[in-house]
Amino acid sequence: MSFAERMMAKMGYEGGGLGAKGNEGIQEAIQVKQRPQGVGLGSVKEKTDQAKAEDRKRAEKRGEQYEDSSDEEKERRRKARQKAKQGGGTGAAKAPKPKFKTAHQIEATGLHVPSVLTSLIDATGKQTDMPSMSLVESETEKMARRARQDVDSFARAWDEIQDRKSSIAVEQMQYQDSMTETESEVHVLESIISLAEDVQSAMEWDTTLDTLDMLYKQYSFQIDSDTLAELAIGAVIPLVRNDVGAWDPLIETNKDLANNLLRLQKSLGISQNNALNAGDPFRIKCAPYESLISNLFLPIFRRATMNFNPRKDPWPMLDCLLAYRDVLSSTFPYIMSLVAAKLVDAVEAYKPRKDTLDFHTWVFPFLQFLPDYYTEQLLASVVRKLRVVLDTCDLSRGAVPGLSKWRDIMSVELDKALIRHMLPRLSAVLKSEFEVNPADQDISALEKVFAWNDWFKPEVTARLLLANGIFAQLHETLHVWLTGDPNFEEVGQWISWWKSVFPAKVNEVPAVKEAWETGLHMINAALDLPPEDRKNLPAPSQKPADAPGTLKATASVKEAPSAKSKREEEATFRDVIQDWCSEENLLFMPLREAHESTGLPLFRITANATGRGGVIVYIKGDVVWAQNRKNRSVFEPVGLDEALVQKAEGK
Repeated sequence: MSFAERMMAKMGYEGGGLGAKGNEGIQEAIQVKQRPQGVGLGSVKEKTDQAKAEDRKRAEKRGEQYEDSSDEEKERRRKARQKAKQGGGTGAAKAPKPKFKTAHQIEATGLHVPSVLTSLIDATGKQTDMPSMSLVESETEKMARRARQDVDSFARAWDEIQDRKSSIAVEQMQYQDSMTETESEVHVLESIISLAEDVQSAMEWDTTLDTLDMLYKQYSFQIDSDTLAELAIGAVIPLVRNDVGAWDPLIETNKDLANNLLRLQKSLGISQNNALNAGDPFRIKCAPYESLISNLFLPIFRRATMNFNPRKDPWPMLDCLLAYRDVLSSTFPYIMSLVAAKLVDAVEAYKPRKDTLDFHTWVFPFLQFLPDYYTEQLLASVVRKLRVVLDTCDLSRGAVPGLSKWRDIMSVELDKALIRHMLPRLSAVLKSEFEVNPADQDISALEKVFAWNDWFKPEVTARLLLANGIFAQLHETLHVWLTGDPNFEEVGQWISWWKSVFPAKVNEVPAVKEAWETGLHMINAALDLPPEDRKNLPAPSQKPADAPGTLKATASVKEAPSAKSKREEEATFRDVIQDWCSEENLLFMPLREAHESTGLPLFRITANATGRGGVIVYIKGDVVWAQNRKNRSVFEPVGLDEALVQKAEGK
């Protein structure tokens, strides 16, 4: 195999050879046809006779019939010659041969022919004229020919008159129909003008609206809708001006006017949901109804909104919005933006120390009207105020009245606020105010905590009690009592009384059950010992529980706490503090130092962007301890409230 064959084989060619089958290939040398110099492409035929023969050969091999351009041209010429032979030529048109009518045909069209001319006209039929050399006959023939031509002219003129008569009759019918239609339109216009005059002259709503209803029902297809709308609005403008002249929405709702305008909308065919095409930003001209609302009602509601005080008397504005919601249509969102601004201002003006938490009574009714954007803005302001309420409320008065009303609307935000603002306060109360004293027991601190029991899960309340050492104090007092000369009946009553102080759901928490069982085991152990050996009664081991802010599962009391679990607890509550600092635009930075007595890491909370100033704190359990400015060695428990913000700002 040659080199060329190998290369061709690599490219997929078998290499059978040129003309190997005997009927392929070219036997003669390739002929070349040169184009004349200066001649463009397509001016002459490029194919040679040899190329045409080869194409014909390949077509016959495929079973096809080969036709080149010259064959097609020959076929067209042959068909053209054949068509010319058959008389299909295009010669000059011959003048039509005149046709004459007989006297009978002329009289049939309605034209009377005198009897003298009848024979002359009939003589022009198919009879052969006999030539005559007589001079008299020639003159007679000339006169007959002239008479015949005149009669033919009269006949043609008569035919034209008859045709014109027919066309005039048709035109007369058309004009009659047009006049009838015009008279009908005139009658309709007269009726419309009469109703319009009645509308303009009517001075009462019922009469005006009844007339408009009749006008729309009878003539809505004859008059343009914009024209009818302009007529209707022009008719009711005096009535509206009379009703809104001295109207104050904050004093009177004026529901009759709202009902009349709703009826007007129905007459105009305006949709209740989108009466003014509020969603069409490309509207150029103002619709008549929209113009009425914008010019007469919008200033009144804007003035009423500016004088609106939600905290004093929100109900007139609420009733007015309910009555005019569909009437105002696309103007309503703008009015609600003004109302939302007033609601936000009223919420911001709320003072927790002076005012009662009652703004749910005048915020809730307006939420049904507010768009999502304004609702979010208003609720964000409410959440900020609720945080202040949780930070400043008097815990001795129990849960804040009215707070439960917000739970269904913003449960997530309220739960976060309770965990970040109320739990630290309750924990600080237990640490600073609670003490077990069987002789003179004060449970006011526990009452403050249990007043908020419905706001937290029982597990959270249980962890709050365990983390602040409530059961540790009970066990310690019980141990001291049992190692002396106890009265076991009094001890049992004391334990039963303490158990009744705790809510039933809290007592059902496994960690709390275990704490009560620990006390009972201690009592049983003391009963088993002789009196002289009770002073050696072992004290129960105590384990601090997880901080309630971390929401971790409570571990077993018998399990010793590890340093790692403490660090996880502090880190989790640290995240809560960091989130709070972010909300208050404060910096929370570690100082890489430890507190001298507790060994806990110190942090700086400051409002200064440079990281200086502010207040130094450390975290213990779920309580933040802040450094006293006058005595830097003293740290005091603080809550995540406005007081800590002021310390961070250096106030």
